Amino acid sequence: RRMKKIVSPHREKVREILGQEKLEKFELFNDRIISEVGRMEYLVSTVLDLAKPAVLNIQKCNLSALLAETVEKLRITHHDRAVFTLKLDDHLAGVNLMIDGCRLQTCIDDLADNALGASATRIFIGTKLSKARCVITIIDNGNGIDQKDVEDIFVLFMTKNKPNGTGLGLPSVRHIIKGHNGEIIVRSSEVGRTIFEISLPVPNPTQK
Repeated sequence: RRMKKIVSPHREKVREILGQEKLEKFELFNDRIISEVGRMEYLVSTVLDLAKPAVLNIQKCNLSALLAETVEKLRITHHDRAVFTLKLDDHLAGVNLMIDGCRLQTCIDDLADNALGASATRIFIGTKLSKARCVITIIDNGNGIDQKDVEDIFVLFMTKNKPNGTGLGLPSVRHIIKGHNGEIIVRSSEVGRTIFEISLPVPNPTQK
């Protein structure tokens, strides 16, 4: 980064010294170094965050409205890749949860990205009120997860069939869900069907 800052104002002089071909190679390799350093910074920052309790901005939030907004954004962004179906439990229509809506949206986005990365063309998102818990279910018809890998799916740096994956996505999702005193489980009993279930506490099912 320092080299780029020093060279940029004197690019023409550097070109005279190195020649066009060597200057282009220098700039190419220098940009690659900057890009990889940025990737390393992200990895280190994420790992450090996972070692600490999740920092959440907890506020009263209507989960049904939040998921409707999230799914609409997914439909717009990935309209050419998958069909998104949303089914909300009517009992949750007026129920407010104490959650970090932004971070929860990020979790849903990450799970959808995982499904799309596994060649899913249909993604279902639904909710269910069960006693003092709200369950968010995400089902996709992607390639599925081998049974031997299911137990390790939330392990840090564990990635399967993703050459460019970091193995941080699902551990981050679980970290955020646990920060909400929630739980996340995964089931993939057959090819073409993977189910994630996020369970969150409901302080008062009748709270408006």
